[in-house]
Amino acid sequence: MTLSILVIGCGHIATAHHGPALAAHAAVSPELRLAACCDTDAARAATFAGKFGFARSYADAATMLAAERADAVMLLVPPDRTAALAASVMAAGCRNLLIEKPPGLNADEARTIHCAAQIHGATPMVAFNRRHMPVVRELRGRLGLLPPGDIHHIRYELIRYRRTDRDFSVTAIHGLDTARFLAGSDYAQLEFAYKELPHISQGVANITARGSFVSGTAVDLIFAPVSGANIERVTVHARDRMLVAELPFGSSLGGCGRLIEYRDGAVSDLWEVDSRPGDGNGFHEEIGEFLSCAAEGRAPEDDVLSAVQAVEAAACIRSRAGRFGNSE
Repeated sequence: MTLSILVIGCGHIATAHHGPALAAHAAVSPELRLAACCDTDAARAATFAGKFGFARSYADAATMLAAERADAVMLLVPPDRTAALAASVMAAGCRNLLIEKPPGLNADEARTIHCAAQIHGATPMVAFNRRHMPVVRELRGRLGLLPPGDIHHIRYELIRYRRTDRDFSVTAIHGLDTARFLAGSDYAQLEFAYKELPHISQGVANITARGSFVSGTAVDLIFAPVSGANIERVTVHARDRMLVAELPFGSSLGGCGRLIEYRDGAVSDLWEVDSRPGDGNGFHEEIGEFLSCAAEGRAPEDDVLSAVQAVEAAACIRSRAGRFGNSE
């Protein structure tokens, strides 16, 4: 069965990650048809189409949706445009939609997307690539084997080099979401603290969050956007063991991703990701899951409701709120 794909948004992330992943899938799947892509910058859309093998390019999403038959659409636009465009894509009849994170800038926008999906019978998937990184999947699998109550504490560090974005919440949301994904539980509460760095740039701050999940597991999150490297690291303290996951980033010592497990005061296992498409960054696996869901008519696990808590917590960072959830 032929699966026709459209892409809306051909910017940096789409070009660096989604385009290569789609081209890799198309190279081994003759039934996958890269029909068209669009961007408000017509030249950028044309370049994207030529580079990754799309048949046509457009400068307007509505024009493309009217002209093309789409089995699935990938929405890769800035978050302030996501909610409105997602609703219009589903209203145009597309049931299978991949939405780049975050699905809106607040919980209301995320729930608007969910409501539109229910109205139009659509099953959108939210693109949190960390959920699909092989090293994160391996860590989650090992944690899932532990008895309830044995996961005591999760620490997530998201470190960047010279990131002076005024709104770092759209990157910090990865840590918020991945910690929740690994815990297998909603947040009960978080307390935020901010060290503003206006001498570097307006809006830049080091951010910490401390709290707990409904399951009882404690959590600490550290976001440092102007440190000395690009590193993401997860440390999990459990009964009689500690697990440390190095996610695959340019400065990471973990290469394509690695997981170290400690027991009895020593390393008991070292698990490393072999070289693979995307070098373990999760985009190839994420898009593979999306395409499988579309081909099989299956609802994705990574639906919009699964992202709402991370969206809410990220909105707290954006507004510099001190608390999230029941912090009394």
